[in-house]
Amino acid sequence: MEVSVCLASGRTWKVQTDASSTVQCLKLEIQEHFSQGFLRLTSSTGHLLEPERSLEEEGVKDGDVVTAVVQIPRIAANSSAFALCASGVVVWGDANYGGAIDDDAWRQLRNVRQIQATQKAFAAILADGRVLTWGHASYGGDSSFLQEDLVDVKQIQASA
Repeated sequence: MEVSVCLASGRTWKVQTDASSTVQCLKLEIQEHFSQGFLRLTSSTGHLLEPERSLEEEGVKDGDVVTAVVQIPRIAANSSAFALCASGVVVWGDANYGGAIDDDAWRQLRNVRQIQATQKAFAAILADGRVLTWGHASYGGDSSFLQEDLVDVKQIQASA
């Protein structure tokens, strides 16, 4: 199938792909073609396409237009771990300092608006205003006891 890809700059590209290909595979082709990293893809209706799903599962059809939205990467770090946020989150470093994240939390970390690091933990505001935390519980990595209060959050700030 053929899909037209558009950037906000007006640049376009027609790409041949398979409906069973994942959105991630298409995104990688687009990043290489335009020499542009940190992209998020949207359908012609404005729906954000999930990277792990196939184009067919996301409803992309032959002749459709896909828009590539450039993401601004966000990074937070403490003394022993880093978190990089773009279309998802990549963490690395010492697991005791937030350098590891469980699969359930990782799946929720899409469209992060802001991220902060404490001495041994991280907190991120998601697009829907919820806050997700991970890392050492004593340093802010466990917010489960007040999760129902962490809604419609506009800004977070970290401390030691």
